[in-house]
Amino acid sequence: MLFALFYSGVAAGTPARPYDRKLDEYGNIRWGDEKARLDNFAIEMQLEPSAKGYIFCYGGRRGRAGEALRRCNRAKGYVSGYRHVEAGRIMTLNAGFREELTVELWVLPPGVTPPTASPTVDPAEVKLTKAKPHRSRPKR
Repeated sequence: MLFALFYSGVAAGTPARPYDRKLDEYGNIRWGDEKARLDNFAIEMQLEPSAKGYIFCYGGRRGRAGEALRRCNRAKGYVSGYRHVEAGRIMTLNAGFREELTVELWVLPPGVTPPTASPTVDPAEVKLTKAKPHRSRPKR
């Protein structure tokens, strides 16, 4: 009984869990750390099967061309492929630019208006370098 109350968020006077919120925000972190944050995002999505997930990716003032879009695609691929959250429930957005590369993870119940992007750097002030060429790994 206590287990069910804990997960429903209604234990002894505790208000219901607000699902329409920004779950997490992080910068350019190591892949292992990012996976841990994406695991938490996937768990929230699994606990609320009707919710939609939003991944907003902002490029940095200085960075590689297409970096934010690649980061969004990698995050969505991990959550849908490895954590088995339906890809159709996860929306991604290349949200513009901030001082540093930033990723926001949102979980929203059905019927809630999706969040809007909040870039802080004008695209004219951004210095982009060419994307690294994709290197394929040698076959063993």
